[in-house]
Amino acid sequence: ASKATNYDFISPDDAFVTLDAKAILPLKAKLKDLHYDTEFDAFNFIEEMNYLKSTTLNFYIESTFPAELSVNLYLVDSNSVVFDTLLLSPFVIPGAKIDNAGHILSPSSENAKITLDNSKYDSLKKAAKLKLSAILNTSKDEEGTQPYVRFSNDANIKIKASVSATGNITF
Repeated sequence: ASKATNYDFISPDDAFVTLDAKAILPLKAKLKDLHYDTEFDAFNFIEEMNYLKSTTLNFYIESTFPAELSVNLYLVDSNSVVFDTLLLSPFVIPGAKIDNAGHILSPSSENAKITLDNSKYDSLKKAAKLKLSAILNTSKDEEGTQPYVRFSNDANIKIKASVSATGNITF
């Protein structure tokens, strides 16, 4: 009788062949109220929030992605119950401008401002998690029709951001 022996021929640290693959799919689609949710841990700078009176986040957004994204951030307690929103209204990232065949004509651009005050900081301190919720709708053409659009690997959303904060410090 022969004795069976187990061998580890390749360990992750000394693999002699690696493969990075990229799939390119010619994707043409129409999205109508596609909903995406994800949760992540709340911020870990709660102590610093005690020194902020208000914060304004300024964004310049340029998008060649052919779909509008409507984003909101919900505050979730330790029992996984949503108890507040971080934003007063959803933050909208407009989709790229398209023609009636769904081809991208030009990027869209938008300036947006989000202000957080003391009440939002108080709610944020109570949050165990943040829930990001996004609704996607493909762009409409100049006539307001929502054709099938072509998604490309080159589509992107560029965001430039600045922060203006007012402190709550007395000497």
